[in-house]
Amino acid sequence: MDQCWAKVLGDCHGKITGEHIVSKNLFTGPNLLVTGTPWAEGQTVSIRLDEFVSPILCEKHNNLLSRKVDKEGGSAFKTILEADIFLSHVKKDDPPQILQYKINGHFLERWFIKTAINIFVSDHKDQPWINDQGVSDCPLMLAEAAFGRRALKYPMGLYNYAGTEVGQQKIVKGELGFSPIYLDNKFSGAHFLFAGLDFIIWFSDQELPWVNLRQFHHHMGGIFKAHQTQADLKIQWIKKS
Repeated sequence: MDQCWAKVLGDCHGKITGEHIVSKNLFTGPNLLVTGTPWAEGQTVSIRLDEFVSPILCEKHNNLLSRKVDKEGGSAFKTILEADIFLSHVKKDDPPQILQYKINGHFLERWFIKTAINIFVSDHKDQPWINDQGVSDCPLMLAEAAFGRRALKYPMGLYNYAGTEVGQQKIVKGELGFSPIYLDNKFSGAHFLFAGLDFIIWFSDQELPWVNLRQFHHHMGGIFKAHQTQADLKIQWIKKS
């Protein structure tokens, strides 16, 4: 796009930078395996992490997002993996424990907003935003939400859930998946597989098309169990970011 998607805020400063499309602190090692457009047409390719960038933010806005939003996204991703690794080593005879892992929901929501925007504008899609604007004109509401200048009001915002039916099993893994969601051919949100868990970031003032998922708006997290030990993943929404 070669321009800052946050230009609608009116306070750009500095040159256009190579924004990491997905926060680099989610991953270890120098390379990523990437599948999907526009990076890999029907294949899986290896891309250097430092090259998985796009000229979509100015220096000021890139730096503002990296301080707390990228930090919280990376921390949440690693927390889920760490909880799963810990429980995988629990033995049947080990004494019971309850571990708590806390995540700031407001910063995490902002991470999903900005990452959905990054991927959408980097992919040069033909579909418009939810407000009918073209891909180069990010809606003011979303830009302000990404930078913590306003909160998305229900039904907009972040949803997290453990599957679409009772008994469905999820596999925690160090991968990120992204699927855009369109209403009337407009970019209305995205489904993420985040360390193997399901999250939806929703940009429309219409309720989610999936009735059974509506209850998971600003959900509080989940519980992982192994024998008598459990890890509580708490997403906290008490304090506004």
